[in-house]
Parts: sequence; C-alpha cells; structure tokens
Amino acid sequence: MNVTPAVFDSQRVSLLLNEVNPPSTRPPLALSFPARRDVLSPPGSTTSIDVPLTDVMPTGYLARLQVDGAQSPLVSDATGAFVAPLVVVP
Repeated sequence: MNVTPAVFDSQRVSLLLNEVNPPSTRPPLALSFPARRDVLSPPGSTTSIDVPLTDVMPTGYLARLQVDGAQSPLVSDATGAFVAPLVVVP
C-alpha cells in the first residue's frame, strides 16, 4: 500500500481492520497486522509498505493505518456511521 507522508524505518506501522456489519450473534472482528519490517529497511523512509494478511474472514472491513500509535482517520456518513475507507476481503 502507498502512504503519505512517508514512514521511517524506526516507526511502528500496523494495519487495523474493523468488521462492518457483523452477524448479530457475535461482536465485530477487530484485527491488527504489523507491517513487514524488511520493507521499512534499509534506514530511511518509504511511501510503500507491505502488510501481510493471514487468517482474515472474508467480509468487509473499515481500514486504518496506525503509525507509532497515531491512526489514519475514518470517514463518516450523514448519520455519523463510519463508512470508509472500506476494504472487502474475498
């Protein structure tokens, strides 16, 4: 994925996924995946990172990038419900 601004090799980067529209029988899934550290090396910065996803249930998720604890914003609709960025895992 491409990111702006660039992230530095010393920063902790994770992809956060929150399930959209889970069944009423359980709470929504909340997942976190760390970026591959080798992508953030050699020392310096990059605007392209790789976050491998494993064992992710096929459904829709709100996605945020977390860098050193700061999270990218979500977009809400007129009712205040979060709607984007949305990714669908097939």
